[in-house]
Amino acid sequence: MKQMMDQLSMQFEMVKVMLEGKVGDERGDAVQWILIVLAGIAIVGIVVAAITTYVQNQTSQLG
Repeated sequence: MKQMMDQLSMQFEMVKVMLEGKVGDERGDAVQWILIVLAGIAIVGIVVAAITTYVQNQTSQLG
């Protein structure tokens, strides 16, 4: 679980840095936006995996 949280934190920081870089560049580089979207999808995937693991662990403890 800690490893997933560390990955999530790294992905979040990467997206934050990318978005800060885009503020000064009004041209809107398509490749960079695609990378930002993919990083966002990766963050959502990590969150879903963490929640799924948590729910499975709680379910297995119940019975």
